[in-house]
Amino acid sequence: MRVYLLRAALMIGGCTGLLGWSQPGQAQTPPPGNTPKARVCQVEGGRMEARVAPPKTMTVSNEGGWCNDYRFAGGGVPFQIVRQPQHGELQMRIDNGWKIISYHPAPHYTGPDGFELVWPNPNIHMVYTVTAVP
Repeated sequence: MRVYLLRAALMIGGCTGLLGWSQPGQAQTPPPGNTPKARVCQVEGGRMEARVAPPKTMTVSNEGGWCNDYRFAGGGVPFQIVRQPQHGELQMRIDNGWKIISYHPAPHYTGPDGFELVWPNPNIHMVYTVTAVP
């Protein structure tokens, strides 16, 4: 019951503009420094449940903008990078309990990429498969 109330509050707050953050998986807030958001940014995958993080897929355009994924995980413990992306840049920050994972591909790169993070306490691994598109 509590989950349904939280979802309803998020939907109402998001529709009325009361919330200052976007729904998880959508690129709305650029990383620090007012860098641009990607024209195409789609993040899909399940929510973290029972201390298991299902894989996520990210599709991002390669014009130089950032694509963000939002994970709510209480506390200020940051993720650690286990595997860096080979064809792009990764940034992470924490904002009011939201862990914001930001990625952008190398200029003009199209094709597959990916990265892996770990949340050290309680040792949850998160794998991202990325596709950079024109």
